[in-house]
This record gives sequence, C-alpha cells and structure tokens, in this order.
Amino acid sequence: MKKAEVKIAKYEAILGDEEKARQEAEKACKKALHERDKLVKELDEEKNAGSNFQDRYNKINAQKQELEAQYNDLSNRIQSEEDAKNQIQTQLRKAQQEQANAKKDMEANGKSLEKLDADKAAKEAQIKRGLACCQRKKNEILC
Repeated sequence: MKKAEVKIAKYEAILGDEEKARQEAEKACKKALHERDKLVKELDEEKNAGSNFQDRYNKINAQKQELEAQYNDLSNRIQSEEDAKNQIQTQLRKAQQEQANAKKDMEANGKSLEKLDADKAAKEAQIKRGLACCQRKKNEILC
C-alpha cells in the first residue's frame, strides 16, 4: 500500500507539474492568440492605410491628369491667340504700308496736279496772248 501511496503521490506530483505546464501553455496560447489578433488588426489597419493610400494616389493622379488636360487646352488657346495676334500684326503692318504708299501716291498726284494746273495756267495765258495778238492783227488788217 505504501508503494501505491508513493506511486499515487508521485503521479499526483507529475499531475501537478503537468497541470502547471498546461496552465502555462494555456497562458502562452492565450498570449499568442492575443498577439496574433493584435497583428491581424495591425495588418488590417495597414491594408486599409495602403488602400487609403492607393485611393488617394488614384485621386491625385486623376486630378493631375485633369490639370494636365487643362494645361494643354490653355497652351493651345494661348498658341491660337498668339497666332491670331501675329496675323493681326501682319495685317496691320500691311495696312500701314498700304496707307503710307497711298499717302505718297496722293502727294505725288497732288504735285502732278499742281504742275498740271501751272502748265494749264501758262497755256491759257499763252493762248490769251496769242488770241490778243491775233485780235490786234485782225484789227490791223480790218483797219
């Protein structure tokens, strides 16, 4: 019986040790589960942050593309405006040149007209003198 009691005591000691080991293993398991849950939560948060980052990146990229399209439109409009301005300036210079040429032509025509008027006046005076001379000769002949 003593042997049995010693064996029982020995087995109870082993059982106690096993119970402690089981409790420590349960604590370690709970701790590991808690740690795993914590890591899963962190992973989910990182995924969400990554997703948020990707969403923000996509949104910013879309805004960038829209701004680039607006920039290109404005650049094209500016180029069109500059082309139109250059065309207008060319037409203005051409009109100014035509105006200057017309003014020179008018001045030349004015001088020619003055010369023609002077020549006309000289010819009229010459004709009057010639007529006066003819009239005197006619009068002399008639007298």
